[in-house]
Amino acid sequence: ASTYAVSAIRDSSTSDNEMVLIDKERQWQYKHLLELQMNNNISNNSL
Repeated sequence: ASTYAVSAIRDSSTSDNEMVLIDKERQWQYKHLLELQMNNNISNNSL
C-alpha cells in the first residue's frame, strides 16, 4: 500500500513529458537486458 501511495504522488507530480522520457528509458533498459541475456545464452551454449 505504501508503494502505491508513493507511486500515486510521483505520478501526479510528474509532467507528461517526463513520463514519456521515463517510459523510453524503461523500454531501453528492458531491451538492453534482453540483449544481455541472449548474448549470455549464446556464449554459454558455445562452451
